[in-house]
Amino acid sequence: MSDELKPQMPAWFDPAKVVLDLDVAPLLEAGEHPLARVKQAVAGTMPGEIVLLRSDFKPDPLIFIFKSNGAQVWSGRDGARHLTCICRAL
Repeated sequence: MSDELKPQMPAWFDPAKVVLDLDVAPLLEAGEHPLARVKQAVAGTMPGEIVLLRSDFKPDPLIFIFKSNGAQVWSGRDGARHLTCICRAL
């Protein structure tokens, strides 16, 4: 993660709480839709833990799903890549 992005991260973001850092590009290239894997990863986290996704696009449907289920979600750009942080509610 670049230094210029850190000030833009949400107040609840703590790198020590990232339990999974997943680049979805290899999954998509292999023909796998990442939603099931991300849902499973988030379901396995404790409240306050974070799943960090890296992609070439903003995953709006995924963001909507997790926000609708009460998770904290932040999404933004880090250069050419898009970062999405999902945190189970405390």
